[in-house]
Amino acid sequence: MANHASTDEIAMAAYKASTKYWKEFIALPIVITTVLSILFGVIVTLTSSPVGLGSVAFLLMLALAVFWVAFFGAQVKWCEEIHKGAKSIDIQDGLRYGLSRFWGIIGTTLLTMVKTILWMLLLVLPGFYKGLMYSKSVHVSILDKISGGDANRISETVVKKAGPVRTFSNLVGIGLLSTIATYVVMAIALLLSMFFGLVHEFAAAFVFILIYGAGIALVTTVTYVYFHFEYLYFRDEAKAEVTKLKKALS
Repeated sequence: MANHASTDEIAMAAYKASTKYWKEFIALPIVITTVLSILFGVIVTLTSSPVGLGSVAFLLMLALAVFWVAFFGAQVKWCEEIHKGAKSIDIQDGLRYGLSRFWGIIGTTLLTMVKTILWMLLLVLPGFYKGLMYSKSVHVSILDKISGGDANRISETVVKKAGPVRTFSNLVGIGLLSTIATYVVMAIALLLSMFFGLVHEFAAAFVFILIYGAGIALVTTVTYVYFHFEYLYFRDEAKAEVTKLKKALS
């Protein structure tokens, strides 16, 4: 493995992982979200009747929120396993691991947001800088099981070693590519829906939803997985510094 991974190398790793394990990375969240959202819609419709099911609808949305936090943790863990050379990943083990890091993810996310906002209120540019330095904090919390302020410190060490300019340019570059890809997917979906619309109006709507939904799911997944792999490559590069900091924090 190269000591200094290029953006292209990380992006290719993310793309290969997302497409090879599309059932886990893409299909799983779509199916779960669709099922729970449909149930939520049904419950909300019934709530307007004498049947009081508002609390059930709330629990469904809470379950969906918990799933997404656990799935995010699982996604990061799967990326680490793939990065280490695993030939397969396990859905149940991944979700179980992600759920075990639930409070660490929530706590680290909230603390990082508060600290970044406070820095921005003090001075805008230092706020953006701190936000960049803390950008790997949740990954630290998930994989290293270190949360809160200590996760921020480790994230800062990793980003400093990788280089703030490099980290920022990767963020802007991947963000720009994701935006372009989103518009390309939309254009393709519109063109195909117009073509099938000549056959039947329903076909146009169905094709647009299918193509656009699948395309956006792929673009979003690759984008997220890219930043998971970016952390893994950055962590490899900063292994000595992170090990030293962990000893100091323990």
